[in-house]
Amino acid sequence: MAVQLLPYFQHLVVKCGDRGVLVAMVVPSSSDHVTAWKTDLSRYQITNTTERGETLVLKYFPPLKIDQKELVSTTGAGDSLVGSLMAAVVRDGGDAFRSPTRLDDLMRSAQGAAVMSLKSSAAVSSLLSSAA
Repeated sequence: MAVQLLPYFQHLVVKCGDRGVLVAMVVPSSSDHVTAWKTDLSRYQITNTTERGETLVLKYFPPLKIDQKELVSTTGAGDSLVGSLMAAVVRDGGDAFRSPTRLDDLMRSAQGAAVMSLKSSAAVSSLLSSAA
């Protein structure tokens, strides 16, 4: 269903709770970054060329492993993921979506922020203020 929203939003990040994160996006044919996406042979990535010549990218990020003994609360984990993601997008002007490697780094960092909150009794881990 997320793909149907791509005509309205260039990048979609779908949180799937303990199942990870899915990124769906369209890379315009005029972009200098199309080749990077088409040649990235990541295990969890699918690319396809649309009828308009754009490149559709679906990339799945499995959840980071966490020992169940360390899990304190799920409250705020998704908010921490989104907050970390948005802070990075604002900081780099959205460049993370232009490169498979940058997106991998961004999502690893955002998922790490979620894990910090999973291990905290606070909705948002106090460790996040020093993580930036």
